[in-house]
Amino acid sequence: MKATKFLAAVALCLAACVYSCKNSKQPAQDESKLTADYVKQRVEKMMTVDPVTEKDWPNLYTARLIDIYTRVKKAEENALAGYMDFNWTGKVFDVCCEDSTKRVVTIKDVRLKDSRLAEADLNYVDPPCYNIDYTLLLTFDGDEWYIDDVIWKGNPDLGAEDILESQEAEGFIEEQKENKQ
Repeated sequence: MKATKFLAAVALCLAACVYSCKNSKQPAQDESKLTADYVKQRVEKMMTVDPVTEKDWPNLYTARLIDIYTRVKKAEENALAGYMDFNWTGKVFDVCCEDSTKRVVTIKDVRLKDSRLAEADLNYVDPPCYNIDYTLLLTFDGDEWYIDDVIWKGNPDLGAEDILESQEAEGFIEEQKENKQ
């Protein structure tokens, strides 16, 4: 008898929860964040953060990319050369143009793929040496957009193909494993 009353109470609570969820006027996620304009604003905000600083990674990257970069850092411990993580200047640390106002990163385009995926095309220019195009692959995770990967655009004139940041990083990790053997 007690078990029957207990099961009835559980069923009643479950039914109340289902009814509440069905009739809730609150969206499952903040719809205002699911626009190309918001994604552009989010990328602009991310561009003010130093992606090389590990403490800032959670403000920029998905857990997947953080995991990859954490494994890269571990692989670097015994590496002859380090890995150059993502940075806004196309993985370029030297400066070509003395006039810093001419060294700029711009957002060229933002596209929503669906409610969880977006792409942002960026360009870094440091005349006359660098003109680098790349695409951020963004994921809506929790309540915000984060970088899940980067497509580095290859220069077809030089025979260079596009490569994903994650592929490049995983390649470095594998290379270091082979060097240890």
